Amino acid sequence: MLVATDKVPVGGGVVVTDIVVAMTQPTQGQFMAFDAHCTHQGTPLGQPNSQGVMTCPLHGSQFDDEGKNLVGPNGGAAGTTANLTEIPVKVQGKNVVRA
Repeated sequence: MLVATDKVPVGGGVVVTDIVVAMTQPTQGQFMAFDAHCTHQGTPLGQPNSQGVMTCPLHGSQFDDEGKNLVGPNGGAAGTTANLTEIPVKVQGKNVVRA
């Protein structure tokens, strides 16, 4: 199990810090998972804000709840940092697990 479904808000997400995986739920019932290391220099991302945006505490890169790079390092243009790597998941009962 990666996380219980009720721990992942719709339109947001949570970073599971012990395994450094970002779990998101962009729309009701659609769960996604990503490697939660910034693609710039590998720093673990911070917890998603209420809009599901995850920010790297080192240089400020931002990623949305579908893993897309929104802001590059130090406020740079989107796309200057790669998107997050998706991890295939599925819902099993009330939990999100690796597919």
